[in-house]
Amino acid sequence: MKLSTPIPEHQADPTLEPYQVFPPPPHALVDSRGGQRFLVERILNHYDVKGVRTSYLVRWRGYPPAWDSLEPRAQLIVDFLGLVEQYDETHPLRLKKGRRKTTSPNASTGIAKCQSLRPSQKRCTPSSRDH
Repeated sequence: MKLSTPIPEHQADPTLEPYQVFPPPPHALVDSRGGQRFLVERILNHYDVKGVRTSYLVRWRGYPPAWDSLEPRAQLIVDFLGLVEQYDETHPLRLKKGRRKTTSPNASTGIAKCQSLRPSQKRCTPSSRDH
């Protein structure tokens, strides 16, 4: 059975996988080794870990949003370098600044502050309210 238009989300059977509801993309690409190739329609979002962009949320051309997937940066750079560079230009990496020093919430409650010297040792100092 080939569908001409996707079934609205509220009418779709929740037990069906997206490939059972939506028709396959119009043009299946095959590489020189006979493997299937997919085209990226656009990059939707990105994920950074410790100041390094690690992966992107990708919308695939010819597929519905249910098929959006998280893809590693290293793989997308190999296949879609221009698209990744364009996305990175419009969504620059935000580096977190150093931690700000804040006053401890324990200072006002009278709870002793403990500092680990080694896993087996702790040094505790009473707060100012304990004096």
